[in-house]
Amino acid sequence: YSVETPCSNDVLKKRMALHSYICHPSIIYNKNFILHYAGYNEQLTAFEDYELWLRLIKEANFFVIPEYLLFVRIREDSASQINFNERKIIVYDFQNKYFCDLKSNFNISTLEEQQIVKGWREYFYGNKKNARLEWNKISKRSWSVRIILAYLLTFTSEKIFYKLQDYRLRLRLNFLLSRDKTANQELKKQWKE
Repeated sequence: YSVETPCSNDVLKKRMALHSYICHPSIIYNKNFILHYAGYNEQLTAFEDYELWLRLIKEANFFVIPEYLLFVRIREDSASQINFNERKIIVYDFQNKYFCDLKSNFNISTLEEQQIVKGWREYFYGNKKNARLEWNKISKRSWSVRIILAYLLTFTSEKIFYKLQDYRLRLRLNFLLSRDKTANQELKKQWKE
């Protein structure tokens, strides 16, 4: 499946509150700039790139070229999949520093948006019960289909919940929805001709 990544600096920074949308194997940067900000944190055993991007969130500009330049093969026994739950704890810990000020760090300004992001953070890296608590603080008219589905998944057993996360259901659904959108646009174009 393909991953649609935002291209602009502002959108990337906003989305980096939850995930690194910068594909590390394809990154190009000024080495002196990175070293000026202490480079990668070698004390971390995972997600060193994401932690670096968060440290640079106010200092750097991020851009993604809107072309597919890299293909990644994901296997159950790949290094990125081993001890995934332990690795999520690492992300949760270093995100703490940046989550104290979502407005300044990620330009997430409204309280409603902040609660939504906090819920997603708990869903992906923290505690599924806490995700429900965060989402229960927002008005029901702000609930998207994704939040409703994720909310319902938090009631499943730990085994099912983590299996679905490992299955990368969110990315697969995004791919299917974008593919259907493209197919619908093509059909509309054909009808006009």
